[in-house]
Amino acid sequence: MLPLLIARDLLGRMGRASPPAELRPDRLDASAGLTVYVHLPFCASRCRYCGFNLSTDPRLVQRYLAALERELAQRAALPWQPAVEVTSVYLGGGTPSLLPAADLARVLAALRAHLTLRPGLQITLEANPESVDAEKLAACRAAGVSRVSLGVQSFDDACLERLGRRHRAAGALRALDALAEAGLREVSIDLMYGLPGQSARDLERDLARAVAAPVTHVSLFPLATLPGTTLGRHRPRAGRTRALWQLYALASRTLEAAGFEQYTSEDFTRSGVRCDYQMDTWRPPLRGCLGLGAGALSLAGGFLWHNGGPLEAYLDAPRPAGVLRGVRLSALQQRAAELYGALKCLRLEPRHLEGWGPVPLALRAAGLARAVPDRALELTPRGRFLVSLYWTRMILGKLAAVQER
Repeated sequence: MLPLLIARDLLGRMGRASPPAELRPDRLDASAGLTVYVHLPFCASRCRYCGFNLSTDPRLVQRYLAALERELAQRAALPWQPAVEVTSVYLGGGTPSLLPAADLARVLAALRAHLTLRPGLQITLEANPESVDAEKLAACRAAGVSRVSLGVQSFDDACLERLGRRHRAAGALRALDALAEAGLREVSIDLMYGLPGQSARDLERDLARAVAAPVTHVSLFPLATLPGTTLGRHRPRAGRTRALWQLYALASRTLEAAGFEQYTSEDFTRSGVRCDYQMDTWRPPLRGCLGLGAGALSLAGGFLWHNGGPLEAYLDAPRPAGVLRGVRLSALQQRAAELYGALKCLRLEPRHLEGWGPVPLALRAAGLARAVPDRALELTPRGRFLVSLYWTRMILGKLAAVQER
């Protein structure tokens, strides 16, 4: 969600009370702009690998949207508004597409009412195949959604069954048709590898169907199981990291051969159109990331905070926008976050490497990076894989921990 190399330590040390005045977000300098993440934590059911704090109760949606609007109003009152310009918006979850189009339009209208959105900015909607149709998608497009990230995960029905997904391959294909019918051209699909029972041949079939589909973007993730989930109770087999690397390398080669360009450790585009939210969040120099909603994480002006955890706490708090935990990042921690953002974007410029001692030499010696012109380093496929694996396990684990507190 955001460049938090140091989040493993920092989030664990956040106190339960509101931070002192000098750490309040109204002291932030977000002059570089903001990308906005809106958390919509509602799903029809819980997948077997999901450890996030979410709700399957649709009766809570209206209360949640009202709390979200209150949070937006409070954020808009901070001194850095309205001068700050929002450069991209990401509606994530949960399953945002589960909400009626009118509710999604309500969220976007609230953003426009309280924040300064750059004209023509990219607005991404996360969606699952079973919760979209052409009519809903057309309404979302009319409300401002310009890009959809579809959670396909696999085109293999047996793999989808083992994951506890509600859709099947035919449903994913119908959703892709609905996107085209609604006139949405910026379409990304998520694919997962390292699934239970998945072979290299299974992944090859998934990739073949992905590159044949009318999509402009593919995001590739390893299965990361969290404690307490159905799949998380199974002990990973020995040699799993090596097996994951082989699948990642296969996927990277296949996508690149099909005309996809890799631009982060997980993301590939064949249209030249990238996910602005990803680039705004990760590409140095880092912009602020404002997270809205229960458990959302934010980073701006060298300050990291989150909105607390359980959904009910967010709904019932008299001030749902109140910062429950926050820390000021030291200069070294901010440099570490920027270094990891550069790693995520696959290229380390000389300024990212200054003061890190033998790190550049170690990356090259381990075969994780290679020298390119202008004294920069570019990650090799193996380096990209390790960054992806670390990022996925760290971010998912931390988000799950934060939302439980």
